[in-house]
Amino acid sequence: MNITGYGLKNFNRFGEGISYMMTHAMEPHNIHILVMREGGYDVKKAYTKMNMGMGFAMIVKNYDDASRVIKMASEDGHRAKVVGHVETSDEQTPSVILDSKLHALDMKVQETFTGYD
Repeated sequence: MNITGYGLKNFNRFGEGISYMMTHAMEPHNIHILVMREGGYDVKKAYTKMNMGMGFAMIVKNYDDASRVIKMASEDGHRAKVVGHVETSDEQTPSVILDSKLHALDMKVQETFTGYD
């Protein structure tokens, strides 16, 4: 999945009754921090407008598959890691729950992004 406009909300295009638990988000690049500062973006707005350092994501079946994907991406010179997991949810509207320590922002981020609008 390409994460461009709508940021983390792009995950919400896939499935109902699920939550994407983002517990180890990629660190934002310096340009994202600059845009946040100069544009007056708070964390929630930044993560719904920009990719915040995670330009592409793959949702795979299990950790073994994830390890293979990470190995292939790394061998090709890309930064890759497991950023979280998927859980079933009682809510029909899919959501992304960002609960990560982001060193580049010097803060722990806890935000929920629902829907895709």
